[in-house]
Amino acid sequence: MKNWGDALWEVLVVQFADFLSRLTLRRVLEFFAIVILALAFAQTFPIDLAFLFAGDALMYLEILVVIRLAAGREHLVQALRIAAQLVRFTMRVLRAAITQPVKRINRLRERRSLSVRRSRAFPIGPTRTAVWRRMG
Repeated sequence: MKNWGDALWEVLVVQFADFLSRLTLRRVLEFFAIVILALAFAQTFPIDLAFLFAGDALMYLEILVVIRLAAGREHLVQALRIAAQLVRFTMRVLRAAITQPVKRINRLRERRSLSVRRSRAFPIGPTRTAVWRRMG
């Protein structure tokens, strides 16, 4: 079992340090906005109405945060679209870089095969008429 010193250290130091590490500027500003609104309306209205109005103000701040997140989502979607277009363009360039040399090699092979076929169809040796002319 922990003694009281350890429990106090846990609550006053460790948990407070954890709270401070999670504290953001937005939370601080919201807290001060609520306190100022509550104090301002506490002077003119009963305290219950002041807290209700402060809660409404907090709700409006949350609505603004939701709108900002939605706008951020649209930016993210647009960035993903641009990235997809870039990937498609890169794939086209790479495909062209691969297929162009292959097409050239295929054309060279076709030319060579055509020249071999032509040489077999028309032999280079002497023809009959040339042989008969020599003999005659």
